[in-house]
Amino acid sequence: MMKMTSVNQLLVFMKYPEEGKVKTRLASVLDVKSALVLYKRMVTCLMKKLDEPGQPFFTRIFYYPAERGADMKNWLGSTRAYMPQRGDDLGLRMENAFLDAFAGSCEKAIIIGCDVPDLSAELIIEAFDRLEGRDAVIGPSMDGGYYLVGFRREKFAPQIFCGIKWGESDVFQKTMEKFPPGFKIHILPRLRDLDTFEDLMAFSKKPSGRGLQIGELLR
Repeated sequence: MMKMTSVNQLLVFMKYPEEGKVKTRLASVLDVKSALVLYKRMVTCLMKKLDEPGQPFFTRIFYYPAERGADMKNWLGSTRAYMPQRGDDLGLRMENAFLDAFAGSCEKAIIIGCDVPDLSAELIIEAFDRLEGRDAVIGPSMDGGYYLVGFRREKFAPQIFCGIKWGESDVFQKTMEKFPPGFKIHILPRLRDLDTFEDLMAFSKKPSGRGLQIGELLR
């Protein structure tokens, strides 16, 4: 198991919670208020997991849009580490986040989103552990994208973010094709993010006690 050190950085991508700006596909089925409640609940549940004492990584929040820095601190607290996302699309924003992390003492960095309720701190720790003997780690999502991606500093491969049509069902496949030849990649279990009504219904049918339930998320 890794020692507690800030050279292992978890980069959490999130949007500032605003009606009509988050979970828009769900909002078209529920309503904008319920979609906002769901999003905020997923974020706070994730942060609770990450705030457990003794986590072997340092968490940095990369928020969007850039002008919402003060609002993010008011929402989640001023003691956290915040940085604005930089770039015209998701790929460039992720590339820049890794570059920001590796510009300092960081040796291993992982990016996650905040809309995968089954993503546990234990799985994140496993991802960091896997980077001990791998060049990269990635977690595919059930919609064809991915919910986690990480690198060791000396193996960072920004080309995996170029030329990707974000939101398409082949994002994971296309990303895997862009890794350099010979790269050692660990693939994590496939998880579901909550983007659509179908995702929500599938999640609601999960056995009691596994992950979060819909009622918990909407409280």
